[in-house]
Amino acid sequence: MLFMKKALILALFVTVSACASPDGQTEMAEPPMDGTIWMLKHIGNTEIANSPTQPFIKFDNGTFQGFGGCNQFNGGYSKEKDRIRVKQITSTKMYCEAMDTEQRFLSNLQRGTRIQILTDKLLVAEGEKPLLLFKAKKL
Repeated sequence: MLFMKKALILALFVTVSACASPDGQTEMAEPPMDGTIWMLKHIGNTEIANSPTQPFIKFDNGTFQGFGGCNQFNGGYSKEKDRIRVKQITSTKMYCEAMDTEQRFLSNLQRGTRIQILTDKLLVAEGEKPLLLFKAKKL
């Protein structure tokens, strides 16, 4: 019985040690576009402050849904490599103080032609012009 405990502890230690990176730092895996909640951080050059009503988007196999700061929205998209085409966006029609931000967000999402994931960030651009920058939400 004592041998089994020691063997189990050794196996656990080896497993945990194997998961550590060689330099002691943990590497962050690039999150997938689909299934990740992407929090809006910039519209063009304008930084979006963290708030309880922070805009976000979640892509899922050709569809997306999210919150624009005032309203829920959803729609469809097609993607090939780094090219994206956003189809019709529908949303609820509540009014609030963040309407200007929400309208710029959804307008830029519709204009986007290119999408790129860089570590934990997702960039939507029109050609080379950055339109929206998101950061993956840590769960």
